[in-house]
Amino acid sequence: WDQVRPLFLPLMNSLKTLHENGIVHGGISVDTLFVGRDGKVRIADFLIPAARNARSQMTSQLYPGFAAVEQYRGEDITPATDIYGFAATMFRTLTGNTPPDSKLRLESDNLSFPRSIAEKMPRSVLVAMANALQVEATDRTPTMAEFKNDLQAAESYVNDGSGKPKKAQATKGSNKKYTLFAALATAVLLAIIGIIVYFSFFSGSDEDVSSAPSLPTNSVESYHTI
Repeated sequence: WDQVRPLFLPLMNSLKTLHENGIVHGGISVDTLFVGRDGKVRIADFLIPAARNARSQMTSQLYPGFAAVEQYRGEDITPATDIYGFAATMFRTLTGNTPPDSKLRLESDNLSFPRSIAEKMPRSVLVAMANALQVEATDRTPTMAEFKNDLQAAESYVNDGSGKPKKAQATKGSNKKYTLFAALATAVLLAIIGIIVYFSFFSGSDEDVSSAPSLPTNSVESYHTI
């Protein structure tokens, strides 16, 4: 991931700008991304949307393993379509394996990172990739900005080494600890407020104390109540 990250993340900014201006590539794959001599990744082969649709009257140009399922159905391509192709290309770069074709994943989805690779990857990256590679567009990460944020998110997920990360769930024990901590913090805060109130009424110079008339018991109790 340390090698893949500086290659792909800068390109996400460019794709974000294209999407914001209504341009969707629709063919992101290992065949359309190129690494230049300067080490930067560039994207090529922009086509009109009809060429990225298997059911259009034009001869389509789709890349198995990288094309999203909506492209085979003849549905509109959206930024989520590019996110699928982009994540599939990252998957290929990280693992050396092309993801199964999205049409096949509809019937049997067993896409996962090999255990040996998953164990070495940040948990946040595994989760971001899983969300970006959802077969159905409605379940997929919707924008490139969100995908990038997910990749850079703090680790808040459990990595069990299976390649299919699960979101960390708070346990009952952790909830009890939080409740106890909150109760202690509240008690300390109330104690501090009590001390402040006490000294606000009773602190002063020795002269003031000696010359001040004694207060009735009920008045002292009233101050303590406050």
